[in-house]
Amino acid sequence: KRCVAKLPDLHLDIHNSCVMSKMRSYLHAVEKITDRRCQDMLQPTVQLIRRLYIIMVVPCKAELVFLTNNCSALRRTASMAI
Repeated sequence: KRCVAKLPDLHLDIHNSCVMSKMRSYLHAVEKITDRRCQDMLQPTVQLIRRLYIIMVVPCKAELVFLTNNCSALRRTASMAI
């Protein structure tokens, strides 16, 4: 809990155009954590987010279709939270 308390909430909606910047911000927040135990504990989640980000940026680059552009929706509690 101590490690997760330092991070912003992460709610993902792949149909929202703000999801890319939200994932980048989350990854930057994790990189700023200096506690080694926290880094180790968060590593599986970070790898998952990085993989999703890379999948969305590289192979889907021109094919992404976002249905909304509602960044505030990603700040609200959602059913899919990491």
